[in-house]
Amino acid sequence: MIQSVQLVPMDFVLIVQVLINLIDNSLIYSPPDSPIDILAGRNSGEIMVQVRDRGIGIPPEDLEHIFDKFYRVKRPENISGTGLGLSISKGIIEAHGGRIWAINAHPNSHHGGAIFSFTLPLG
Repeated sequence: MIQSVQLVPMDFVLIVQVLINLIDNSLIYSPPDSPIDILAGRNSGEIMVQVRDRGIGIPPEDLEHIFDKFYRVKRPENISGTGLGLSISKGIIEAHGGRIWAINAHPNSHHGGAIFSFTLPLG
């Protein structure tokens, strides 16, 4: 059966920047050479994209703040950055009418790490 194709109205360059920001964070906070999964699917009038890493996850008290401007998760490692990547990503996704959020993978999962998700409405 052939399914109809539905376009997602977006600024391609900006959405690529969101993906770069999410993947870059996953690379920074994950062990070297650990895989990063990127998943996409359609869900009732929107698409959802997920970036999943195998890092140590996000402290629960930081989850509600990680998309704030200049917010940095406190880590013992000296990880550089401005704390703007996730905030910029949130602004881009919301300007497209979508949502963005993060959760920790289930602690008993063999993957561990964090899951960053965003949605974009279908045209």
